[in-house]
Amino acid sequence: MENLKENLRRKGWSEDEIDKTVNIIQESTGHPHYLKQRSNFNMLVYWMSLLILSICNFIISIFLVPFVVLFSSNFIYLILIVLGLIFGYLFGLTINNIEHLEKKHHVFAMILVPLLAFLNIFIIVQIAGIFDKILKMSIRHEPVLIGLVYAVFFIGPYFFFLAKEKSRIKNIRR
Repeated sequence: MENLKENLRRKGWSEDEIDKTVNIIQESTGHPHYLKQRSNFNMLVYWMSLLILSICNFIISIFLVPFVVLFSSNFIYLILIVLGLIFGYLFGLTINNIEHLEKKHHVFAMILVPLLAFLNIFIIVQIAGIFDKILKMSIRHEPVLIGLVYAVFFIGPYFFFLAKEKSRIKNIRR
């Protein structure tokens, strides 16, 4: 309950609003373990979301192998930017809509998921390079750059969500 109060204070709520909210929650729950169970459920949703996003990033990486082998760099970057923005938006939306997450959870997700995305795409580009040699094609892409482009555009929407939330909190405090 103290975490809830502290989060509401940070968001600019007055003490009176916080007390009323806490009273409503306590009266409506029927038992004191409700918030703990809800918090545990939110953490389960958080970890499952991270797992699913990591798996989706791996699937995207596999999907990209034929494109990396067959198409020019410009087309590859366009695909990576679009996919990064789409999945980054879904990531930001998912993480920001889970209640009771602390700052450490956001930081961990913000580091882990793009890092895994970068590593997946780096590995897939390396594999595509092997196919490239087997098929005796002259197309060669820079795996680090391709991985970085995807990771940057993947994490971009999450920063947008954070900035939007900070702006909303500032407006509430005024």
